[in-house]
Amino acid sequence: MKLVVQASASSMHPGSFRVQASTLRSSFPSEEGTMALHMLGKDPESKTGDSPTVYLDDETDNYLVQGWKVNDGRRSEMNLPDNEDVIEIPRRMVQFFMKEDRGDA
Repeated sequence: MKLVVQASASSMHPGSFRVQASTLRSSFPSEEGTMALHMLGKDPESKTGDSPTVYLDDETDNYLVQGWKVNDGRRSEMNLPDNEDVIEIPRRMVQFFMKEDRGDA
């Protein structure tokens, strides 16, 4: 699942980085025919190599984050509007948000 990340993200749990996301978005080519999404990095410690992943959307200048759904009690501690959701990624993934290169990692 890829989610558009809100600008304000905070570290709320040791060893993880939680972000609020507002819109589900597909990674289809833009009208010009080029991909708007650029993979900035995958979790270097992922056992499967698939997730979590951080992307940058050139068209919206937003980050998209693929991570683990938060479905436990922590969710009830948040005031989430119906159009937002919460995912969780390891703290070590924060490095990819500041990556200048807009090409594949």
